[in-house]
Amino acid sequence: LVCCLAFISHSYLNRNIGPSSPNTTAPVLPVPLSSPRAWKPRPLGGFWILRGQSYDLGPFIHHHPGGARYLLNTFNTDITELFESHHVGTTADKMLSKFRVEGVPALRMSEAHHPNARYEGLKRAIRERFDLDDLKEPTSEYTALFVGTLALYAGSYASCISSHTAAPALAAHASLGVAIAWLGGFAHNGLHLWPRRRVETLGMYLSLSNNPFRWMYAHVVSHHMHTNTEIDQDKKAVPDFRRWRRSNRPLFVLGMLYGPFIIGVEGMFRTRGTVSTSPSMTLAEQSAAGVFFLLANALGIWKQGRRWLPHMALTFAIGSFYSFVLFQVSHLQTTALDGDGIRSSTADWGEFQLRTTFGWASEARPLHCLPWLFLNLQPSHHLFPAVHHSKLALLVPLIREHYPGLMEDHTVRQLVVGMFEVLQGTPPPSQELSPRSRCAPPGVSVQECEAQGCVFDNGHWPRSRQPWCFYPSNGGALAPVGHGSPNMPL
Repeated sequence: LVCCLAFISHSYLNRNIGPSSPNTTAPVLPVPLSSPRAWKPRPLGGFWILRGQSYDLGPFIHHHPGGARYLLNTFNTDITELFESHHVGTTADKMLSKFRVEGVPALRMSEAHHPNARYEGLKRAIRERFDLDDLKEPTSEYTALFVGTLALYAGSYASCISSHTAAPALAAHASLGVAIAWLGGFAHNGLHLWPRRRVETLGMYLSLSNNPFRWMYAHVVSHHMHTNTEIDQDKKAVPDFRRWRRSNRPLFVLGMLYGPFIIGVEGMFRTRGTVSTSPSMTLAEQSAAGVFFLLANALGIWKQGRRWLPHMALTFAIGSFYSFVLFQVSHLQTTALDGDGIRSSTADWGEFQLRTTFGWASEARPLHCLPWLFLNLQPSHHLFPAVHHSKLALLVPLIREHYPGLMEDHTVRQLVVGMFEVLQGTPPPSQELSPRSRCAPPGVSVQECEAQGCVFDNGHWPRSRQPWCFYPSNGGALAPVGHGSPNMPL
């Protein structure tokens, strides 16, 4: 099924946005591309912004070695950080001058381009020591693990639809949930290397919910480019979880267990043009996840009857919770959460990524990385997302040499505890509440409290046992110590 989907997708793309298309303009672009490259006013700007300059890469879309999708997905945006992190070599830099457009105001989303002195030095050291093409290819161990995971998935699903007693059926569904999470780890690597790693990427469809091409857009353009900033879609879950923790604990648990699955299912039915889709995604690609979901469950219900759905609830809970914890644990840490503050405090892209991304076992071999979905490699992956996961360990000594103290391994337990503290709103040890003097009895309303000239703040920490209505002279505010921006809303 994966191979058939890859063939159909490839054929469809070639017919619509590929080199064989009779038109040089891809129909999915929001505004026409110019040819020749002389600037003409357009409603949305119509260019790619790089290092404060405008470029019309339209004529290059179908010649891009990384495929047309990345350029289609970033049309009319600032691609500086994505370009820097995905191009370790110098070939792309040399070609840019052909597409530069003079006289076009180029506004960046951030205030100024990062000089990247250390980061450029690190890339230069990598070019001198490694074959850049080889860094994009998997090791034989990684390939064997991927094939084994596909076999585990197929065997688990076959057992799910054929088991007629409770214990074997539950074991098969649990195994299927693990296989879904593992395939998500492989797909995460593949989508950064599309179209070179097609099969791993398309394997995300086997999760029966998530869409690799939506991920290729939202994950790469939002999360990797703006890690832990207000633009990062992943970080926007934090205030939701904190609110649920305070007022709706069943919803908090539901989000933990089924968050990725619910988001994936929701994306099947979203209107094109939203963050749940992608500018380069075809209707067939958006619908494929729903087709897999319906076919797999229809066959299961046919074979297992009403037992199928509660058993699949177990599968999706295991796969979603497993993926959620490991995908979020690297970033949802107190000292890494203020991406906007960290970005404003450093002029180097590499330092920004290493301060907003934590990892563990960063030099482990693929066999040891698979149970962690290869997410233990997140710091080096965020620095160089176009390097294959199985080769990232080779770069760690060089990264530590150029960024001493910023590439240290943590313990999984330490990171998981830190993540749950962030999601629950538990104050970390580095933050303290100053004492508050009660101004009014418990149960006072905001209006009654403020009418007495006092401050009302129920805060993010309901277990702090501090009065909510207190005299302003005592402060009582939560003061972060030593990092970030105290005024950043979460």
